[in-house]
Formats: sequence, structure tokens, C-alpha cells
Amino acid sequence: RRLAEGFDEAVAISPAASVQLSSLGDEEKLTAATAEIVSWLERQDFTGADKTILDIGSGIGRFECALHARAKHIVGIDISPRMVAVARRRCAGLGNVEFRRTSGLDLGEFVDAGFDGVLAVDSFPYLVLAGVAERHFIEVARVLRPGGMAAILNYSYRMSPAADSSDIRHLARICAMDVLIDGEMPFRRWDGTAFLIRRTGGT
Repeated sequence: RRLAEGFDEAVAISPAASVQLSSLGDEEKLTAATAEIVSWLERQDFTGADKTILDIGSGIGRFECALHARAKHIVGIDISPRMVAVARRRCAGLGNVEFRRTSGLDLGEFVDAGFDGVLAVDSFPYLVLAGVAERHFIEVARVLRPGGMAAILNYSYRMSPAADSSDIRHLARICAMDVLIDGEMPFRRWDGTAFLIRRTGGT
């Protein structure tokens, strides 16, 4: 509840800064950083006209706006009602995009193997802070189809890449997933750390 209230207050001040502080509230900077991340996702074959994507911590819907033409369907979830409202306004008219407010505790409302991709940009640090990151990782594995991928961009704000990598590798092992990208920093416009994990069983 406290996190949701904090995001509600932040988005009321600056939608752009509320999802990426380094944008300093500048929509052009946020758009450029978003485009760079989308380009990276495309290079990893994360996107595709036949793919259904779950976006954990969708915020103001910036990735839904950027990815809707590159996916079959996108579901964005967030704990902040104000962010969900902003996202719905920004993405009004996009027929393959939907937003849902969730508790942030788990992904229990979604069926097993319902998504080809799970995106989490700057959301896992808050799950780590709340003590529910492991539960969410296990849930991510559950909702992914065999061969589906999870892109976790920033796992925590602990300032320890080694600890984040160790946690990701441990969770991947217990969830029967393969770590394809382990803590790289591929972006010029944003200092996010990238992890790409694939559920086994696909082609």
C-alpha cells in the first residue's frame, strides 16, 4: 500500500520522472530511452506479431505504447491506480493492450503458460524491497510458455551486480530456466542492468 501511494504521488508530479528518474521529467529523454530498450528487446527476439507479453510494473504505459505494433497482445499490470489510469489514457485506442491494477503480491490471476514474454523494467527492485521477488520469479516461470523469455531490467538497487547475478542464477535453477544474458549493461541512455531468462522446453 505504501509503495502504491508513493507511485500515485510521483505520477501526479511528473509521469515521465515517476517511471525513470534519470529522464528528469523530460518526455523526449524518456521516449529515447524507451526506444533503446525496445530495440534491445527486438534483437533478443523478445517481440513478435504472434507473441503475448506481460509487463510487470507497467507504470504510465510507455512500453505498451512502444511495443503494441510488435506484439499480438500486451497486458500491463501495476499497483498504482493513478499510474494505471494514466496508462489507459495514453494507450487509448490500442486494441491489443490492456491494463490491470494488481496487489503486487503475486501473478495469481494469470493462467499457467499464458505468455510468451514477461517484461519487468525497474519493477523487481521494489519486489526485492518488499520481500516478494522470489515468489514473483517463480510465478514468472509459471506463466511463461515453454521457450518463453523474461527480461528483467534491474533486479535490485543493492549496488551489487554480483549479488543480483547470484540471485538470478539461483532462481533460474530452481525454476528450470536458462540465463541467456547475465547482468549486462547494454544501454547508452539508461544505466539499467539486463537479465534475460528463458523457460526450458521450447525450440
